[in-house]
Amino acid sequence: MKKILLLLMLLCTISFSNTVGGFNELKWGASREEVKKYLMETYELKSSDIFQIRDYTEVIYESIYFGDVNLWEITFYYNEKGQFYQWMAESYTMRYDKTYLINRYKKAYNLKEKKESNGVISLTGYPESEGFLIQVYPDKIKFNIQDFNYTFPK
Repeated sequence: MKKILLLLMLLCTISFSNTVGGFNELKWGASREEVKKYLMETYELKSSDIFQIRDYTEVIYESIYFGDVNLWEITFYYNEKGQFYQWMAESYTMRYDKTYLINRYKKAYNLKEKKESNGVISLTGYPESEGFLIQVYPDKIKFNIQDFNYTFPK
């Protein structure tokens, strides 16, 4: 009985980890300072641009690797309470095998693939509390990953 109870507790802990897919220790709802510290230490980023827009804040960083893709710009979004809730990014050019990257993202995040008439491949899904949209264009990749539960720890 104790083993079953411990297993259930472990599964609950894993299910509600609230970590951001692709960024091992970054959590949804983190403050700008926490995200900046994580990025500076993990990716050795040096600077950022901050834009305050009505009820949210954008913080833009340049040149960061996400998996095997070099993103030329990544934007982190914070709500009016200063909590991290979304990130978007774009790559420079497709220097990688698209099939490899598509299969990798589909498997890692349990995403569905949709091929569009203009040659764009969209990968979408909702692993845990996140909404993923990854679009593979002939010359770049665009990411839009968002937390959809907005129930951050206090």
